[in-house]
Amino acid sequence: MCVAIFLTSFVVCLPLHLQSELRFQGKAVLALQDASEAYLISLFEDVQAAAIHAKRVTVQVKDVALAMKLRKEKPQAFLK
Repeated sequence: MCVAIFLTSFVVCLPLHLQSELRFQGKAVLALQDASEAYLISLFEDVQAAAIHAKRVTVQVKDVALAMKLRKEKPQAFLK
């Protein structure tokens, strides 16, 4: 549900930010939502594995940074 709200606001704000009249088909928004959910689920599986490996049950920011680093993504963008 939160991803849907985020994507809705993203789709509304993007054309305003680009100062153009972009339009999105409903199927395109659903595809963005599906891809976003799949990415987040996969990321949080890795984050939870990092927390469990550290013998913790609570996920911390450093777990997200580690998961992103192992995926060769830039955790700096997340930590700012």
